[in-house]
Amino acid sequence: MRRNNEVGGYAGLLVLVLALLVFSGWYVARGIWVDENVAVRTMEAQGYKNIQVTERAWLGLGLRGCDSKDAVRFTVKATGSTGNNTEVYVCAGVLKGGTIRVK
Repeated sequence: MRRNNEVGGYAGLLVLVLALLVFSGWYVARGIWVDENVAVRTMEAQGYKNIQVTERAWLGLGLRGCDSKDAVRFTVKATGSTGNNTEVYVCAGVLKGGTIRVK
């Protein structure tokens, strides 16, 4: 009888560990679900033209120019309203729009 209780306890622990791994994996990799069109629309709304998304980053964003609550950071090259070319970051979340950050 004691053997069945041990197996049940290990099974519950295994389910808990798997659930934590799945959740933490989703949280870390949630940036893959954000479409780069968020960056394009954010740049267009601020008057930029010739918009090109050149890079996507989704790990360690708090240390890479975005807020730690953001899910993804896009590196974007574009032409500003004055005709100057610029390169900026657009930080975005799964359920929010983008924020332009100076690189």
